[in-house]
Amino acid sequence: YLGLPNGEIAWLDTSGQLRHYAWLDSWSMTFAADGYLYAVVGAGGEPRSVMRIVGRDNYRTLISQIDGKPLGGYNGYGPGSVHIDAAPGEGLYIYDESRNRVYYVDFDGQASAVADIPGTREPTATAVSPKGDIFVISHGPHPYGYALHWIQPDGHKEIYARGIYGDPLGAVVSPDGHWLYIAENGAIDKIPLIGSD
Repeated sequence: YLGLPNGEIAWLDTSGQLRHYAWLDSWSMTFAADGYLYAVVGAGGEPRSVMRIVGRDNYRTLISQIDGKPLGGYNGYGPGSVHIDAAPGEGLYIYDESRNRVYYVDFDGQASAVADIPGTREPTATAVSPKGDIFVISHGPHPYGYALHWIQPDGHKEIYARGIYGDPLGAVVSPDGHWLYIAENGAIDKIPLIGSD
């Protein structure tokens, strides 16, 4: 599934053809345990929302605000970035850059804070392991490359790695939980994950 510049989500079928799925402007999407595609929508100065897409052009808003404040907040230029990943079992993890906070959101749209990551600037990518470890790659506050933040299921957090270069715009944990793959300018970085055995 791809978010296209014309405000369309399309899927690539087995014959290599792009097929229309929904007229939504999105750049962060994930499939969750309920089998549905979830997408962060809202471009430019539009507020952010997370949509549950249940079929072709069939969707509804899961969540658009937390604690009475809009997702993405307002950073002086418009709403900030919001990233989503499927949580193990059910629900989603949402990173809201305006709050520097990771939330767990259930399939009814109820949110609860998981962890704050103070001092970070906009994230470039997030990923979740099969056992629930959350990884956030942020622009700061480190002057030499990007920092990889690790949030464990018990809430413990630390910087897992520094000096990630390129322009990391996507990340995923392998299904066995042993590797974090980071897509960046023309390369794929592969980082081993400790405690994955």
